[in-house]
Amino acid sequence: MSPDQERYLSSLLDLPDEELLYEVAAGSLTGITASSRPPYEQKSAEGRANYFRRLLNQVPRHPVEDFQKEYLTPFLQHAQQQLRQSQTQLHRLLCDPTTHQPNAQALDIATGQKKDIIVAVAMALMQHYNTFASIAIPVAVLLARNGLTSFCATLPPSL
Repeated sequence: MSPDQERYLSSLLDLPDEELLYEVAAGSLTGITASSRPPYEQKSAEGRANYFRRLLNQVPRHPVEDFQKEYLTPFLQHAQQQLRQSQTQLHRLLCDPTTHQPNAQALDIATGQKKDIIVAVAMALMQHYNTFASIAIPVAVLLARNGLTSFCATLPPSL
């Protein structure tokens, strides 16, 4: 990850939840997808390494700037819907449906510094659901900020 991308993740951790919606709105407009290849083609070690590099290259370099927010405001409602959908997908991926506790996969990725957790959670969303990188990262920031146990204990609206 480049120093600019590291600064980007750090700056997102400091943003209030409402500001993260602008990141989701911007991401939905840019249309950056996680992969151009289906997952079944990524079985070789070299294929997985190339896939991982492509995903890392999609991490934005800086958050949405103030002058852009005026143009993104009409897209905030759509951003909220995308955020809820991504949270639902992430809940299915990381939480046990009966105990509402983190599952084994979640516990594997929930170790390390917050930036590592954000990257791991965003990668999981992007790989399993082909979520836009610029949407997966703010969702992962919300999860890292609130904690995995709290996230799993709170059911998303659609579950």
